[in-house]
Parts: sequence; C-alpha cells; structure tokens
Amino acid sequence: MPRASVWLIRLALLHLLVATILGGWLLVAKSGMTPPPSSTLSTHAAGALLGWLVQFTLGVGYWILPKHATGPARGPTWAPWTTLATLNTAIILTALNLPILALSIATLSILIFLTTTIPRLKPFGRPP
Repeated sequence: MPRASVWLIRLALLHLLVATILGGWLLVAKSGMTPPPSSTLSTHAAGALLGWLVQFTLGVGYWILPKHATGPARGPTWAPWTTLATLNTAIILTALNLPILALSIATLSILIFLTTTIPRLKPFGRPP
C-alpha cells in the first residue's frame, strides 16, 4: 500500500474518532446537560463527511485503482499528499468557522485528486 494511502486512511480514522466524540457531545448537549460551543455542529459535519468519508474513499481509491503501464505507477506523487494537506486544512478552517474558504479548499483538493486519478480508470479486462 502506498505511503500516501496509509496516511489518508489513518487520518480518516482519526477524524472518525473525533467526529464520533463531537457527535456524542452534541447529543449530551441536546439533553441540556452541557452547552456545546457554536462551531461544534459544523466541525462534526466536516469531520464526519470530509475527514472520514471523503478522505477514506480517496485513500482507498489511490491505492486500489489500476496502475499506469508506463511512468510512475500511480501518477504524480504530489497529488495524494496535496490532497491530504488541503483536505485537512479545509476541516481546520471549518472548525475555525470559515466555511466558504473551507469549502473552496476542499473542492480544490478533490479536483486535484480527480485530475490525477481519472487517467488511471479503464474498462474491466482492457490491457494497461
């Protein structure tokens, strides 16, 4: 498994843990036992959707998609690392209550990943 996939998946699991804790905190706050901070809901949503679901999918996708026949096997190595950095930056910006900037950076992150990964897609059974 490529090192970038390992880190994408590890951080996705970390985001799952944090999102679960924040979700539990939101449920406890709903009962009136403790007040949640104002950005908990958006941080929980960003951690669960971008941090866990999207990041895990991109990590597995980078690892499991077919390799290139020539050149680097999985394309440029900077793409998954840039995706990792920008996606996690977007989550931090969401926690800092900057949703428009966070959404822009997350979109850029996913587009970078897709533009370098889509050329690896091929019909089943077709030779590389």
